[in-house]
Formats: sequence, structure tokens, C-alpha cells
Amino acid sequence: MKKLNCGIYQIRNIVTGFCLAGQSMRLKIRPNEHWGTLRNNNHWNQYLQNSYNKHGKECFVFEILLYCEPEELTRYEQFFVNKYVALGLSYNICRECVDSPKGIIRSLETKRKMSRASKGRIHTPETIEKISKNHANVSGENNPMYKSCQQGKNNPFYGKTHTKESKKQMSETSLLDKEKVIQILQMLDEKKDVLEIIKKLGISRNTVYKAKRGYYHQFYDLPKYNFGKPKTKRLDKEKVILILKMLDKGMPIKNISKKIEVGITTVYRVKNGFYNKIYELRQKYDK
Repeated sequence: MKKLNCGIYQIRNIVTGFCLAGQSMRLKIRPNEHWGTLRNNNHWNQYLQNSYNKHGKECFVFEILLYCEPEELTRYEQFFVNKYVALGLSYNICRECVDSPKGIIRSLETKRKMSRASKGRIHTPETIEKISKNHANVSGENNPMYKSCQQGKNNPFYGKTHTKESKKQMSETSLLDKEKVIQILQMLDEKKDVLEIIKKLGISRNTVYKAKRGYYHQFYDLPKYNFGKPKTKRLDKEKVILILKMLDKGMPIKNISKKIEVGITTVYRVKNGFYNKIYELRQKYDK
């Protein structure tokens, strides 16, 4: 019987169709490991990370392709990698040959040979010194990336801010074109689902919400939409006065709602003075 915690999986972008094929002997916890590193922007696969940053988590799914024995993992993973590479839909970096020791059971003779080969191997003093120097160069101040990691006053950008012009230029370089913004607004007005808009236009969820919140109105002359919400009808003055008179007589709100054929909420709005300024009526009804 196949182990239900060992097998081949894929992370699939439901918008583009691209996939990352992988193998694991811990399928139950593997999804959380991937989502955690992607969320923190430090996933080992940069292709997948860039796509995740662009489209958002909502556009990705974790799918188990098959369960198998540990010794079968590499063979099956290579099959799916080859398949997606052929389709031009692969996130996998190592495409030519999947090389993993998972599931390999070595014979006693092989283990003895490996053990004998490693016994008695000692680095010379010169080699140790070279290793030490290389480590210092990578992790210390000689590393070219070191300065970019400095914080506080040691950071070369400390105390500096972008000008309004530079901020505008930075914003405009990544600005969504006007036609696509209008498409988003029209689809929102037609009550289209956000996920449907993401799939159709190939954009991120964040972009849709930016358009909905009016972010792009500062850059373009765009039409205003109500996004499918019915406009609140204003109650005419005569009905407002009639409701106020009924309230004066102590008539229950439910009865007023039935008699005037308006919602209970509308009666409460009249009672709380919503129409006072609109129609220059008396102050809020307090009885």
C-alpha cells in the first residue's frame, strides 16, 4: 500500500497555468512550508516567487499528483517536470535532470565503501586557512552585499527621502494602462467576481482593489461607477412629513412601514433626522 504522506505534488498558477513539480515524503506539511516562504518573499525558486508576488496567493493551488513509494519519487517527479517543460509551463529551475537522494536505499557494501573513502581525510593547514578567508569574505565587510544590509545611520540612504517628483515617476513607471483600468471598473460594475477579473485580465488581486478604491483616478480621467449597488432612493417630502405625524401619534414603526409601504430602515432614518437638512424639517424626533 502506498504511503499517503509520500508522493509527487505541484503548485499551479490557475491564471497562467505554470506549475512547479516537486517530491516529498512529508506531503501533509509541505504546503505550509511553501506558502510560508512565499509569503515572506524568500522562496528558493525565484520564478515561482516572482509569479506569486505578481498574482497573489489566491491564484495558486497546491495539488497532490500521485502517491508512491520513496524509491519511486525521483522517477515520477522527472516525468512531470519533462511534461511541463515540453508545454512551456514549468517553474522548475533544474529541468534537465531531477537529482535527489530521497528514497535511495544504499547497499551495505556501498555504505562501507563510502565510509572507508571518508576515513582519515584531514584538511591541511593551508586549506583550512583558505576556507577561513573565504568565509570571512562572504560573511564580513568585504562582501559587496554587506553595505546594503547595514541599518540605521550606517545605511547610505539614512535620513534621505524621495521627492514628490521621484515618487510620481516611480509610480508612473509601473502604472496600469487606462484601458485596463476601465475594464476592471466595468467588470466590477457588472458584479463580476474578483477572481474572475484576475483570471481574465492577468492581474493581481491588489490591482483590482486599487482600481476599486479609486487609486487610478489621480492619474486618469475615469468614469465613476457604483459597482452594481442600487442607488438609494430619496423619500419624497410628503411621505417624510406623513411618517413624522404618525410617529407623533405613537404609531409603531412596523405599522408605519406597512401603511406607507416603505422599509423599516427608512422609517428609522426619518425618525433619526436623516431628512431634516434635506427638506429643512424640524429637529430629530426624540419621542
